[in-house]
Amino acid sequence: MAVWQLTGNRYFEVFKRSHYELIRVLVAQYGTRTQRWNLINDESPYVREAIAQYGDNSHREALLHDGEAMVRELVARFGNDKLRTQLLDDDDWDVCFTIIMFGNDKHCEYYLDRVYNDTWAWNFIYENSGKRLRNKMDKMRKEGNGE
Repeated sequence: MAVWQLTGNRYFEVFKRSHYELIRVLVAQYGTRTQRWNLINDESPYVREAIAQYGDNSHREALLHDGEAMVRELVARFGNDKLRTQLLDDDDWDVCFTIIMFGNDKHCEYYLDRVYNDTWAWNFIYENSGKRLRNKMDKMRKEGNGE
């Protein structure tokens, strides 16, 4: 890190080929856009997580179907609504909860039918939604209870 502060991006070309994972994570965090593209297929999930967090949406789009759930979760957290929409069908519920927390009401509404009988998940969506969706959820509950 001290070398980077003294020399700028000149030594990052050497650092991105390092066999030390932490060095490659630092390149993913502080390097340029091109250096992140060179690390996008790195074998370490920590490097790909750093790219998902510190990269731009084009990097996140490349990591959209990554095998590591934490990488997809960071894509959902730091990405835009278009990327969250593409992740709606993800099998990992941590990714789904991240989409509910950081997405819009349409993202939350997508999961309503799946979690209708799950009180905890229903309340989680209710707390993270806007007024329009809350009114719709209240109406669905009333119809479901036969009121």
